[in-house]
Amino acid sequence: MTEVMIQLCNAVEYLHHRDIIHGSVHPCNMMMSSLNGSKVVLADFSQARKVGDNNEPISSIYTEFLAPEVVMNEGIGKSVDLWGLGLCALVLLSGKSPFHGDSDEDTISRIQYLRFRISSVHPNSSESAHKFIYHCLKRVPGNRMEVDEAVSHQWLDVGHHLHQKSDEIVFPAVNFHELVTRLHLLRTSLLKVEPVVW
Repeated sequence: MTEVMIQLCNAVEYLHHRDIIHGSVHPCNMMMSSLNGSKVVLADFSQARKVGDNNEPISSIYTEFLAPEVVMNEGIGKSVDLWGLGLCALVLLSGKSPFHGDSDEDTISRIQYLRFRISSVHPNSSESAHKFIYHCLKRVPGNRMEVDEAVSHQWLDVGHHLHQKSDEIVFPAVNFHELVTRLHLLRTSLLKVEPVVW
């Protein structure tokens, strides 16, 4: 888990040091570039923009992965990508989408009021993993940690003794399979193309 998050944090750090906001850091945009999953790539730059060019709203078919400032049309900054890193960590440790509701309105409400449970993560996950998530999933963008803090966070520190504990997590495959199936169905239903009649 931590190796995946280290690579994602490094990718976001690379972008932020060049004043680029990805705008859509979430589990559906994580690609494994090798069969053993040792190389992780951040994909889909359709929402990317230079810092300061945030007049264009971010859009996504995955409402549950939007940051509070996006769903409330408050403008975005680099911190939107830190929200995404926190979401990725939470999904990887729980196999569930933390803000998914019964409707888009319910999902947006859950995002706005930060209604998620850290208890949904795997019981072997470390306290430092929980702190990483909490430092990313803050309602106020300015209260989230910076990308440099994320990269050097205790949870991702290779030399830290809790690192091994968090890497020993048995992935919650049933939860993750349900999540992937639901997201795939959502994507295919929204991208369904009507046949052309001549």
